[in-house]
Amino acid sequence: MISSKDTRSRFGVYATLVNCWANLRRKFIEAKGTADKNSKAAQVVIFCDELFRSEREIQKLSPEEKFQVRDKKAKPLLDQSWKWISSFHSLSGSNLGKPWDTL
Repeated sequence: MISSKDTRSRFGVYATLVNCWANLRRKFIEAKGTADKNSKAAQVVIFCDELFRSEREIQKLSPEEKFQVRDKKAKPLLDQSWKWISSFHSLSGSNLGKPWDTL
């Protein structure tokens, strides 16, 4: 999950809108272009790859075990990465800004 937004449906039930990490990764690959591996866009791609690798490692665990591993390993990584990603200052419509425009 990259971001969430609480919404209230017409039935009075709250739902959470979540965006897909794979789609965000693809947008940053497009933004990265031929930039070096130290660019912000490249760093986001590397982060996504780490997140996907950790998901593959827990693929065969039970839902409860997955939750525990995610809470212990992925959540701190997500929190730290989200803080770093949120610090980006880019113009809307720029190569780096376009991925954020879709959120």
